[in-house]
Amino acid sequence: SEMLTANGIELKDIMGRRLTVPPAESEKDEYVAQSTETIVRSLLTKHIVSPTDTVRAINLFSLGTLNSVGKSKDFSTRYKPLDEEVYTLLQEDTLGLTCMVDILTKDAVYEVIEGLDRTIDQSVNPTAIFSLKLGTASQNIVLHDAQSMKNMAYVGGEGEGTERTIISLPATGVEEGIKRCEVFVDARDAASEEELTTRGNAKLMELGQVHQVDSVANNNTVITYGLGDFVTVMDYRSGDYENLQITGIIDTYAGNAPQNKSIVFGRTPMNIGQAINARLSGVNNILTQ
Repeated sequence: SEMLTANGIELKDIMGRRLTVPPAESEKDEYVAQSTETIVRSLLTKHIVSPTDTVRAINLFSLGTLNSVGKSKDFSTRYKPLDEEVYTLLQEDTLGLTCMVDILTKDAVYEVIEGLDRTIDQSVNPTAIFSLKLGTASQNIVLHDAQSMKNMAYVGGEGEGTERTIISLPATGVEEGIKRCEVFVDARDAASEEELTTRGNAKLMELGQVHQVDSVANNNTVITYGLGDFVTVMDYRSGDYENLQITGIIDTYAGNAPQNKSIVFGRTPMNIGQAINARLSGVNNILTQ
């Protein structure tokens, strides 16, 4: 017999084929006191949907509804991979990027969204509780990994030697002694001190402690949830619970067996490619000044 295997990326990740080329006669593409969603939508417009250089356009894509989500921040970019810039911005605010596709019209619509709160601590949306005891999950595997964790950042901006701008993050609640894990973030291409804070917080988010729960959802249970939603995961032994974001959903189909649905909650470990990019980010800042 023959076996055919097809591997690919999500359609939205075609944006990884573009760099953040700055506007003509500008050193950087800069944003001051704008929301995460506004910045992401502007980057997608400039490099995918309607770029000044029309040969860079991918006519398949357009922008959907403005949802007014994300914190206000300063941001600048220059010849960086578009997908990495977009996902770094979204990660800091735990936002997601969807791409709704119409096969017949060959249209794809980008939209920045915020996951729904379906935790046990709210009463607005239907609650989603994953628990072995309640029968809504058939298996839970918990991973805690702090080997690569950093919780204190020194962020370097413009200047040289003692004249260089250096800030430390976080400003409050700083860990002390053996619990303190430091990292230096080279952001010499940042346009403002506010952006240094944005870059440092994004790096601390990227290098935060890994806390992941892998669960197999019970096929006999109907729960309303979606990728990016915040749900409750309960410990069947103690009754304790924690509210985590759904960061992955894997559907497995094997012959005539029932569909197997695995769900990933919380912060996941970096893969090898992400780890290399994290280590080389400072070099990239120097090369693209």
